[in-house]
Amino acid sequence: MNEQYSRQIILPEVGINGQKKLLNSHVLCVGAGGLGSPVLLYLASAGIGKITLVEADQVSQSNLGRQVLFGARDQGIKKGAVAKKRIEYLNNEVELNWIDDFINSENAISIAKECDVIVDCSDNFITKFLLNDLSYKLAIPLVFGSISQFEGQVAVFENGNNSSACYRCLYSDIPKSNIQNCAEAGILGPVAGIIGSYQALETIKLILQNEKLKVLSSRILHMDLRSNDFFSYKIHKKSECPTCSIPRKNLKLKSVSFVTSCNINSINTQELKSLLTQDRTIVIDVREGDELLEQKFENAINLPLSKLHDEDYLNEIRHYFTNATDAVVICKSGIRSQKAIAILKNNFTCNFYNLTGGIANY
Repeated sequence: MNEQYSRQIILPEVGINGQKKLLNSHVLCVGAGGLGSPVLLYLASAGIGKITLVEADQVSQSNLGRQVLFGARDQGIKKGAVAKKRIEYLNNEVELNWIDDFINSENAISIAKECDVIVDCSDNFITKFLLNDLSYKLAIPLVFGSISQFEGQVAVFENGNNSSACYRCLYSDIPKSNIQNCAEAGILGPVAGIIGSYQALETIKLILQNEKLKVLSSRILHMDLRSNDFFSYKIHKKSECPTCSIPRKNLKLKSVSFVTSCNINSINTQELKSLLTQDRTIVIDVREGDELLEQKFENAINLPLSKLHDEDYLNEIRHYFTNATDAVVICKSGIRSQKAIAILKNNFTCNFYNLTGGIANY
């Protein structure tokens, strides 16, 4: 067996049999960003036999402070393509299958049905809710992770176990406020590395199935790395949970959307192109500074989300909406734009639309 695994094989909790389990396992990793980078590196290093990566984004300069899979020369290249080469260089025994797409309710089952563990390295609630429902429907354990600023959370939902709680036992619906990703809230790189490494560890423990290795089953571990406060709490299974109270065969996957809960109209790229043919349609780009250099949207008006809370700024930009009938609001992934619309609708008379998937999906 590969000498690369020698230091973990001597662990009694792993051994030869445990290493064979790892080599015969198949892990689905959704996202190759701040969390996905350490997850992929450590799973490949440990000898996970097959990894399916779902990632449609490309490398940008703002990624490099925390997404350790990538370097400066990778800017503008698809993250999945870079990850595939990096993993092959790290361990050529690992098969990495890259899917250049966003996971959604239509493709999720075909992507995940043969996997042993799902690792959630996404950065938005819509995907996290979908992965939870997918995990429960297919009875595949889910390793959850989230990060913001100096804080992070890790949890394991053993959704193949009928007594296990699921993510929606904790959050039955997508929160209607404080939706922030790393581009808006900020993140210190090592925080992503710590949380992602912990997700990789829990994934390996799930595959090994050794009674001496306890997993965070139906528990959330919260880390405040600003103050070094760590605490965990039990998530109790809810009898009326919108996911795990339903028989698996009856659960229908749907891309739960923050848009519907906030009465925000969403449009796809084809509908956007149709709207752009009308004279009184404007496009509002709410991304921040450096992000605009990554991918430009021609003739879009840049109104950074961080400034929309300022009443004076809202008065300054009022002229943009004077003659507009329709306004399409965009950001990178379609999350921050929803929050921006909630603010703009309260200040301007216009038909507002959110571009589903953001500029990354355009």
